[in-house]
Amino acid sequence: MNKLLFTDIDGTLTNSKGKIPEKNIKAINRLADKGIKTVLCTGRNITKALPVAKALNINLSIVCIDGILLYDVKNKRTIHGMLLENSEAKELINIAEKFGVFAEASNGYKYYKHIHSKDQLKFDFFNSHTPIGRLKSYLGGIRYLNSYGELKKISGGYYQVTIGCDENIKKEIIEEIKSKGFENIDIRDNLWDGYIFINRKGADKSRGIDILCSKFGISPDETVSIGDDLNDLGMLEFCGTGVAMGNALDKVKKAADFVTLTNDENGFALACERFFDI
Repeated sequence: MNKLLFTDIDGTLTNSKGKIPEKNIKAINRLADKGIKTVLCTGRNITKALPVAKALNINLSIVCIDGILLYDVKNKRTIHGMLLENSEAKELINIAEKFGVFAEASNGYKYYKHIHSKDQLKFDFFNSHTPIGRLKSYLGGIRYLNSYGELKKISGGYYQVTIGCDENIKKEIIEEIKSKGFENIDIRDNLWDGYIFINRKGADKSRGIDILCSKFGISPDETVSIGDDLNDLGMLEFCGTGVAMGNALDKVKKAADFVTLTNDENGFALACERFFDI
């Protein structure tokens, strides 16, 4: 019997317009009525994940930034985190400055971005850069900094540094990072074209799931995970049942035990009904 659900947010819980369909909300409510916990597992930071938890009345810990940190919603605190060393993070920003590329750092609550030139706006595609777009970004915990130097002075530590660059220089930048001899970082360059994500070694959504399964006393074999993107692969493979959305990438579908309908066809709710008998 499945006892615990781990779900991605964007492209899974939300439809193609970024909204959570009513059928998905009702499915989570029915799970709660049966005593089945739902845990959000997302690439979002704490600030962007919390409104979703609130809308769904979920008071459990959230797996944020692809498993890099776990945030306790009820007690409003980080309970597990994988910070980069400050010296490592600043050296990564130095490398971004050397190449004059888009750079972003997250302290868990906010994303701090430096867009070095106008053509790099393409790496900030979640913001339309209209007045409304900028307001939405601000409320979502995004701050724009005027220099790489400011990026090296953010408070709260560095959970992740992201570099956005044209594909023709990505390999060179990665080689530059590797030349620094960092022993405890992962370089993820296969999630989105043009992006390099750098974080503490071992960060993955499955890591957060493992911690929470132990906390709840539930075997991973009794859990279901639902996702759509490459950063969901770890959790789909770790959980007893991995469900890929119909809109998921082919690689994600191949790794899943089951492929549901798309996020515009209530695929999330359908998966909940199938695997939790609600």
